[in-house]
Amino acid sequence: MDKRQLLEVIDFPKNNNFYKVNVYLKSGGYNLSCRICFGMIDMYVPKYYTRKDFDFLLSKSLDKYKGSNLAVPYYKPDGYIYRLGRKRTLTTDPFFKENEKCFYYSKNAQTPLTKYKKDFVDYLKERVLYIGKKMNLDMKGWTIRSGLFVSYYGICFPTKKQLKFDYRLFSFKEEIIDAIIIHELCHIFEHSHGPRFYTLLKSFCPNYDLLQSYINNSFFDGENGV
Repeated sequence: MDKRQLLEVIDFPKNNNFYKVNVYLKSGGYNLSCRICFGMIDMYVPKYYTRKDFDFLLSKSLDKYKGSNLAVPYYKPDGYIYRLGRKRTLTTDPFFKENEKCFYYSKNAQTPLTKYKKDFVDYLKERVLYIGKKMNLDMKGWTIRSGLFVSYYGICFPTKKQLKFDYRLFSFKEEIIDAIIIHELCHIFEHSHGPRFYTLLKSFCPNYDLLQSYINNSFFDGENGV
């Protein structure tokens, strides 16, 4: 499911704090990159790089996301997972299958993320049909998939009638996920992110910028933070 190559996990010191950083090998290119989202800090590094450049980019990125949730990731193995803005305790005990405070998955599953991803696709199918209808779009026959994406939350292929979303979006509350769905459906009308696109987007989702900021800051429950 996660095909990234994890090189190491480090504790990065800054402003009297230590930030846990996942360091991944970059699949292409020669530049360092950093992504802070879903309560995690991910650095992508080429085969050869300097620690000076690494520290500079990471420090600059942390300054940019000051005030964000940088300590509570969306998922902690053998601990919890966020689903629709709520923290759920992971369990394989069928007794807690219907408990809203828990996320139940089979003991036979290698990881709870397998069920998490499937549940998200099922959730998306209903929401895409509902939101599409509100936008005067017939989304029947469209393929909806989920995966782990490094540089975007969702992507729309109108000619293929296909939508893809990062399954980690499932950690956010419903309204925030809806904003990303609306964003992608707007690409059926406008391919590029030009002024016309954002005018259309704001007509369907007036508070899009606020909802987007919750994702950028990893506030799974929106204004209530994590």
